[in-house]
Amino acid sequence: MYDDIAFNPENPRPGTIINKPNGPDVYKGVPKDYIGDDANVENFYAVISGNRSGIHGGSGKVVDSAPNDFIFIYYSDHGSSGSLEMPTGDPVMANQFVEVLKKKHAANAYKKMVKRRTLSGDGDIGHTSHLMQFGDIKLNKDILATYFGANSTNVNDSSYLITSKLTNAFSFAPSTTPSTRVNQQDVRLLFLRLKLEKALNSSKEKIEAQKELAAEIAHREYVDKNVQLIGKLLFGKEKSSIMMANVRPTGQPLVDDWDCFKTIMKTYESNCGTLSTYGKKNSRAFANMCNTGISEQQMAAASSQACPKENILAI
Repeated sequence: MYDDIAFNPENPRPGTIINKPNGPDVYKGVPKDYIGDDANVENFYAVISGNRSGIHGGSGKVVDSAPNDFIFIYYSDHGSSGSLEMPTGDPVMANQFVEVLKKKHAANAYKKMVKRRTLSGDGDIGHTSHLMQFGDIKLNKDILATYFGANSTNVNDSSYLITSKLTNAFSFAPSTTPSTRVNQQDVRLLFLRLKLEKALNSSKEKIEAQKELAAEIAHREYVDKNVQLIGKLLFGKEKSSIMMANVRPTGQPLVDDWDCFKTIMKTYESNCGTLSTYGKKNSRAFANMCNTGISEQQMAAASSQACPKENILAI
């Protein structure tokens, strides 16, 4: 673990890590063999390979989402949402829950819990994620108790809290807490707004939060303006919005030429500054540039015109 959370100045509970609203401290007593810069790919591979010294390698590859997917964050700040825990002190509920673990298969958790919490299939691509299964699908036939245990005495133990997360999927403890989902692109903006609200008036923290929020808003406006102008320079004022937002048919990749995509992104950053998480929302626009035959030279000319050097320094 990198170990940069518990004692971070912005942690409202120094020395602890609470990873869900009203949850327990998940930091105390956790062994930390590799922290800071030692928490790296080389040491990770060395540990799982049984070696003491670091080894090199690893692709860092991750699976792709579906073409129209957005990423949403469920807990974006300390205490922003309610807990979904089962009442662990109720032996009747505990026994019912254990019986569920003995009978329900992994496929049920996938279909009922994961699908419901991602709201997959609701048809509104602006507020859903595309649910997919990977790996050995045969595991769907395994009962949940194989992985979570089936000892009812464990239900009253704090170490068993992980299983209570499944409770809501089977309607034993329905949640009354409204869901709070935040688009990943807006998480930092929300975080800074909450930070500003919580800071005492006229305090140093308040002034700093105001500066950070103003800088974030300015950055977002800067990126939006630049990308819109680049689109108009490349495709013309009339066609720009359509060309930049075009969504390819299901089954087609986001972009045909990934080398072109990476080059277009790098060209933008060299002329307009590094893309933040917010700025990367324009990945589809950059991909569409490649799909329509925009060259590196064309992108360089357009981005240079849209982003004068003095503006980059100011941002």
